[in-house]
Amino acid sequence: MNFTERWHHVEKLLLDDQDSQPHTNPDRVLIVRTSYAPFDQVEQVLQNPPLEQPTLGLVLVPQLSKIGNKRTFSYIWVPLESITARFFVGKVEDVPDTNFEIKRAWLNVRGKDNKIVPYNDEYADYSVVAHRFLESGSVIDCLLRRSDDGAHWWEIIRDYNENQGKRPHSYDFAENLVHVPGLTYEEMLWLLKAHSFKCGRCQTVSDVGKTNPRYQTYWCQKCWEETGHGECLYCGRPCSMGRIDSYSQRFYCDNCWDIFSSTNTNAEIGYIVPPPPNVSFQTQVLTRCVSILIDSINSKAPTNDVLELCCGGAVTRKWIKNKTNRYVGFDLKSSVVESTMEIISSFRDEISDLSSYDVICADAFSKELWTYHITKIHPRQFHTITVFAGFHHAFETEMKIRHLLYSIANTLVPRGVFLGCFFDIGIFYEKGEITNDLFTVEWDDDFLPRNGHFFLFQCKMNLGKK
Repeated sequence: MNFTERWHHVEKLLLDDQDSQPHTNPDRVLIVRTSYAPFDQVEQVLQNPPLEQPTLGLVLVPQLSKIGNKRTFSYIWVPLESITARFFVGKVEDVPDTNFEIKRAWLNVRGKDNKIVPYNDEYADYSVVAHRFLESGSVIDCLLRRSDDGAHWWEIIRDYNENQGKRPHSYDFAENLVHVPGLTYEEMLWLLKAHSFKCGRCQTVSDVGKTNPRYQTYWCQKCWEETGHGECLYCGRPCSMGRIDSYSQRFYCDNCWDIFSSTNTNAEIGYIVPPPPNVSFQTQVLTRCVSILIDSINSKAPTNDVLELCCGGAVTRKWIKNKTNRYVGFDLKSSVVESTMEIISSFRDEISDLSSYDVICADAFSKELWTYHITKIHPRQFHTITVFAGFHHAFETEMKIRHLLYSIANTLVPRGVFLGCFFDIGIFYEKGEITNDLFTVEWDDDFLPRNGHFFLFQCKMNLGKK
């Protein structure tokens, strides 16, 4: 079969995915990408691999061998010594729930007096298909792999039988490989590009920065901040003029600072939200008080970007009358979400085309709300955050209220407002007075959880810094 026909068969091969079959050996090689080139060109590429193609410790080195008068070109597989250790295989056992396709080899090294000892109870899992002849007593080359959190594991890249004369490394060699910091592939690439990260203003080397279009030179982030520039957290505009918020230490551009100082001058002040039908007297009073409260803050704080937890549906009409541009509401009951969307649809004529109103069914006090639901639909901060109906549920556990208050503090813009209302303080009364590093709850000796009685709830000033 000539070369053209052989190459045609190679191109038609159905290649396994690298993630599902990561194990290879000299008898079974996974082809990831292939092309044809003369031997001298291939030799040059393999000896000087492109920086964009990490080898993960697997290096093919061209070799010229002679058999009689005939010269043969071949390649030998040489693991990189800097990230590879050689172990003696101890016990070999099946890995549960893998249909006997994956086995576990316990790793041993040479200890003092060259005795074979276990290496810190560590092991390497491998595919039976990749290493069919591996058994207790074999010698294996293992590639050291690391994760971002500092954990490490071993991946077998080659195994030897007893007749090949390979010796395992010492315990000290393996320990030094694991615990002495080495140069990662990403760090090597960074060093090769370090000259392009030299700041033209302070002459320091930092890859956190941007090119200054005015001077056509690279500036580090520190120099951008010292000259009043930065990347705005709210609008995301890079290298813009602005300043850092002294409380949160976050950078905002001048345009966003103007937004944080603006108010809704077109708001319909005085509109009282009608309470839902067949509700209690307390709910009727709460609905009226909320309408008055929103009017009172309208001239003092920005209310164009609103997040309402436990929205309930009734107050949404007040935000529409307030001419709020962006509204996101959350409620645990799907029936409430549906009725709120109907209210929004009925007021569609009063909502501008540039405005957006969304209501989502989710637990307002779950961690997933802040890490998934809100960031997915509204990735930036809010001007105003409210909890009018169900704030007391957040105090069921200290962990829940801590997470809620920290999340609210981090999600508000500078000069933003949080409005919370305790519809039921029975949870407080059952727990007694509370004082911790987060908040304080106090009341007089004759206090009862009844209308007309007062209690003190106070958040600590350093809430937003945690």
